[in-house]
Amino acid sequence: MSDAKGVSPKVPRRQYEQGTAAGPLAAGDRRRLELMYLDHGPVVWRIVYAWTGGDRDAADDAVAEAFVRAGRRLDAIRDPRRWLIVTALNVAKGELRHRRLVGAGGEAAASAVAANGGSVGLLGLELAQLIARLPLAQRTALVLRDVFGYPIADIAAMTGRSGVAVRVHLHRARARLRDMLRDGD
Repeated sequence: MSDAKGVSPKVPRRQYEQGTAAGPLAAGDRRRLELMYLDHGPVVWRIVYAWTGGDRDAADDAVAEAFVRAGRRLDAIRDPRRWLIVTALNVAKGELRHRRLVGAGGEAAASAVAANGGSVGLLGLELAQLIARLPLAQRTALVLRDVFGYPIADIAAMTGRSGVAVRVHLHRARARLRDMLRDGD
């Protein structure tokens, strides 16, 4: 599974086969989870990949963990794409916070590009690095709206913010990004 730019998510197949902490998945549940992955996995991965500034490892880990968590509560998930996006972004947020605490620094996007043969796929390296420097709320609004085209109402529902707050974060993100590009940051 690869998008047009050569960036593809790692299929967390091992988690499907092993089941969850509550026990192995029943055959029907495993199939439901596999279909959920086929329907939503690549889009969720690309969103997390863009949101992290091009960090393949963080995107792979966050999406895999989101699907493991989905396997634990398949019957409770009403809107799978929205639930997976929110869960994967929260996992990625925790991972990036942990990396900052242990001193991984801002080299993740550069190493991800090197590992991908110099191609970042959806975003150019410099733009991805600038987006990764935006505050979380602004980065989330910008990536979901401008990169993936989600409507403001959907972003508001995913993030638990009002539509007005999403528009404010989006406006500020665009202005900050414009300033960074103009100033050559």
